[in-house]
Amino acid sequence: MQLQFNQTEHFNEWKISNDGVMGGLSQSRQTVTDKGVIYQGEVSLANNGGFASIEYLLTQKLNNTPPLSSITLIVTGDGNRYQLRLKTPWLNYGEAYIAEFDTQAGIETQHDFTINDFRVGFRGRDVYNAPKLNINQVDRIGILIANKQQGDFTILLQSITLNE
Repeated sequence: MQLQFNQTEHFNEWKISNDGVMGGLSQSRQTVTDKGVIYQGEVSLANNGGFASIEYLLTQKLNNTPPLSSITLIVTGDGNRYQLRLKTPWLNYGEAYIAEFDTQAGIETQHDFTINDFRVGFRGRDVYNAPKLNINQVDRIGILIANKQQGDFTILLQSITLNE
């Protein structure tokens, strides 16, 4: 099942959450284009900041699809490292299933992930007692830039494919 970030029939709600929730000064925004969604902004380390994120709500449930075992993400990046973050209804306190990926400036790249590539994290720390990732239960997909990477960022989110 391939999902296009710029198609409202795949993602009808989105939420930006930057480090301002903790007093930081990072800023970000999204722009929908015919090629995908441009997510861009500036990460600031001032006031103990250092992250920017966007999260999309899936419009359709995945639990009626055949068992899903891997994910393919296609982006055009800026040379920064990002996190792909997946959430399910079983993560109640802001935790996320996290896999990191590196981008190349101005180059479209494909990133392939299996269930084993994801760890569970919360506010920069690993969580060890969370349920194992079941891709069929994912209801939110997000992108986060952190790891004290100060400065401007731009990533074109094109598609994410959930594979059997």
